[in-house]
Amino acid sequence: MGKKLTIIECIILALGVLLSIQGTAKAVSHSTSYIPYYGFALLGIVFIIVLILLRKKKKAFLLGIGMVVVYAIAAGFAYLVCVANASRMRHLESYENKTVTAAIGDEQYAWNGEAYYQAGNLSPVDVRDKGAYVTIDGEKRDLYFIYVIPGEDNVFYYDYYGDGGYLVMEKTGYIETAETTAVEETEATYETEAYVYRAYLLEHDTFEVTSTDLVDGVWSDVISNTHIGENMSPQLSWEPVEGATEYVIYMVDSNSNGFLHWKSAGITETDLPTGWAPKLTEYNGPHVGHGYTHNFDVYVIALRQPANRLKGAMNWVNPQLDSFMEEVDTDIYGNTGNIIAYGKISGTFTDARFRNGVEPSGPYTM
Repeated sequence: MGKKLTIIECIILALGVLLSIQGTAKAVSHSTSYIPYYGFALLGIVFIIVLILLRKKKKAFLLGIGMVVVYAIAAGFAYLVCVANASRMRHLESYENKTVTAAIGDEQYAWNGEAYYQAGNLSPVDVRDKGAYVTIDGEKRDLYFIYVIPGEDNVFYYDYYGDGGYLVMEKTGYIETAETTAVEETEATYETEAYVYRAYLLEHDTFEVTSTDLVDGVWSDVISNTHIGENMSPQLSWEPVEGATEYVIYMVDSNSNGFLHWKSAGITETDLPTGWAPKLTEYNGPHVGHGYTHNFDVYVIALRQPANRLKGAMNWVNPQLDSFMEEVDTDIYGNTGNIIAYGKISGTFTDARFRNGVEPSGPYTM
């Protein structure tokens, strides 16, 4: 061979360069394991350099061709991986506005918003004997396996894709079993097997709360986090409470172990328009399961001073919510007796797919 590159060598050189560039581009543009892509790109460049330096020797030339072929196969495999990751990314987009929680035994978890399309070589852990489940926008699913991160006791990966797409689930607390409780109210005693969220509040005076988004005991669709709603907090009005400097609001699904849909503090107004509360951070509207009707209670609590702490996990069950309300009775200065009075307004919301017992036609998406 002469010093000039032959046509075949030029083709091989161009192919190696293009595949190297492609490997680098794929590594940069996809949220996945970067090492294989950069490795393929660098290996391809090495093959090309070897081919050029040793092209005068026939065996070296043939070896270079073989290396480029191997690299092309590896790059092709990498491309298929990218296609699979793109599918995972598209599937993940359907989760972006959903609430994902999980329970394993007495431990409760919630998705922290992070996701990975490849989580490395993790071994699955069988949690079927713990009665584990995951809840996605109120829809409960059995959870068979989790992928534990080494050295992280309070975090695990949930395989949302079924083949390498993972949501990061962080522990938010423990599920407490509520025992049957007797509560006295105006000399009347009643029992309930569910948690009594207002037990502590019963010791205080009350005031009236109204809402234009509550008609005949039914919450308007606009406040729901469904395909027919706009996820806007309901309109609320009440008369100013004497001595109150601010108010706090809780909205609770009383049929879901204290699932918290609204938590706001530092409120000084007494007429809140529809959509007043920030979405997701302070408000996430009703979204009940397939064909169900749930009761949603809104508590407005009048305070003398700002509360020391407003506890309660948003978008998660809170069986100990009554004790959280009790803590509101302590102000930022450590003084107790902070609650002056409270108002409560309640209504129902029904899964739109089964209102009047009829399932509507057409697709249903959250």
